[in-house]
Amino acid sequence: MSGGEQEFLFFPSRTGHMAGQFGGISLCSRHDPVREAERIVSRRDPQARAVLFLGFGMGYQVEAYLKATRDIPLIVVERDPNLLREVFRARDLAGLEQSDRVFFFAGEDPEQLTPFFRERQISRFDIVPHATLAPLYGEYYGEVRAVVNRWLDRREINMNTLNRFGRLWVRNLAANLPLLERGQALSRLSGRFSPYPALLVAAGPSLEDLLPHLPDLARRMVVIAVDTSYGNLLKHGVKADFLIVTDPQYWNTRHLDFCDMEGTLVVSDTSVHPRTLRNHRGPLYLSRSPFPLAAPLETGLLDISLKSGGSVATAAWDLALLLGCPRVYCAGLDLGFPGKQTHCRGSFFEERVNYLSDRFSGPEQWSWQALHSAPLSIRESYRGTPILSDQRMQVYISWFSEHGKKKPDSTRNLSSRGVRIEGIPFLPREQLGDLPPIRGEIDSIKEALAGEVTVHPKDVRERVGSLIDSLDRAIRPVAEAEKTARKLEEAFIEGKPLEELLKNLDSLDGQIAGEAAREIGGFLIQPHLQRLEENQAAGGLGIIRNSMALYEELLKSLRYHREIFVAYR
Repeated sequence: MSGGEQEFLFFPSRTGHMAGQFGGISLCSRHDPVREAERIVSRRDPQARAVLFLGFGMGYQVEAYLKATRDIPLIVVERDPNLLREVFRARDLAGLEQSDRVFFFAGEDPEQLTPFFRERQISRFDIVPHATLAPLYGEYYGEVRAVVNRWLDRREINMNTLNRFGRLWVRNLAANLPLLERGQALSRLSGRFSPYPALLVAAGPSLEDLLPHLPDLARRMVVIAVDTSYGNLLKHGVKADFLIVTDPQYWNTRHLDFCDMEGTLVVSDTSVHPRTLRNHRGPLYLSRSPFPLAAPLETGLLDISLKSGGSVATAAWDLALLLGCPRVYCAGLDLGFPGKQTHCRGSFFEERVNYLSDRFSGPEQWSWQALHSAPLSIRESYRGTPILSDQRMQVYISWFSEHGKKKPDSTRNLSSRGVRIEGIPFLPREQLGDLPPIRGEIDSIKEALAGEVTVHPKDVRERVGSLIDSLDRAIRPVAEAEKTARKLEEAFIEGKPLEELLKNLDSLDGQIAGEAAREIGGFLIQPHLQRLEENQAAGGLGIIRNSMALYEELLKSLRYHREIFVAYR
């Protein structure tokens, strides 16, 4: 049977099971495809949270994994959709079609896998390459593996960030309730600066090359600055039209020390450190937070969440597109360390190094520590020369590359010394001289926006009260479940009957699942859940103790949230 340029041939194997060829290569064993699949599944990773098949073949491997596993998704990535159609015609694969655990991605861009991984928060993969199809489409399946690796790197960084800053985000959100009262929805900015180009100003070392030219560029573009670059712009006579601040840490607030923000529209989210905007009285636009705690406070007040790739610069880029800017020009977006520098000269971080230095630890030592705070790698600059970068930057590079390819004409990088980002070409600054001056039009739009301000303190107070009530309702069954799990442990050790305790625990689990606040409590315990997944205890007692530990952590989290918000009520 024909499949475009490739020929399909199906025939019985020696054991009678259907075998096949595709373009002259075997899709499975000609002798015993079922036994072949069983051998493959016998080597599976029992800790995997998903199985990823690189090529479908005749489907025997997928059937074997479906039989050998429970609950986890089986993801089939097949380069040739026609192969899937022909194999499904040749074999009865109703079991795979009807299963809610088998998912097919046929001939799609590998990047389409990322939303699927994100939705299910997959933390560990068992990757099963088809013996003949994976090498045949090596480049394609190489891209699939790269997507998986980027997702796992991003997830690890996010998990480490949550572990480090989770409680800080909660405290910041509570302290920032006054900001929520006066913050404006981002939808008010949608399309308001179309069709003007935007200048995104980050604080990479190469910004130094462009600083003398920024006043002229600011006459021709909407200027969007991140917190690390805002002060440097002021020193060179440029007041950014927009300032993006998202960092929850105290030290990042210092970038704005002694900075006059009057006339700048500030965009933030509710988890930013309270000191950042304590004295800001101008227009404030708030992005919806991705944290479940913020949802009951923000729903109906805030409406858009800026894309987050782990860096404030990603939020700045997404804001530019929201504003309606058809082209974004990036300055100081190096995503690496040209000249072994970490920040532009004159930035707070660079000046702090000089302040902290003494005769025992000079600026070079502080810079060395900054450079080596994450594993280093060598990348290629736009000039074709090697440039140092690190693991964190790789996540940002991947994010910008992914989104730059999706909008291929939207973004240009003005910094040739930075890491070359696929999908974002370099453009020499000299080629921007033909852009017309539009400063007057930009300022007029900003003035109009400043007059469109609403406040809603009553709504926020009522929402905080409802949030505390929801936490109280969730705490009761979790506390009872934690006590019941302890009794279950004792009964198991002493050999007593477990049925009644298990029945009570099932009932309490149902109550917990019915409370919306369980997601809020579960937010802070994600690293704990990951550790439980990676170290699953064997036997009945191990399962009981894992459950007990889970209830304990959930109870601590819920009580912590309640304590913080009662204090700020």
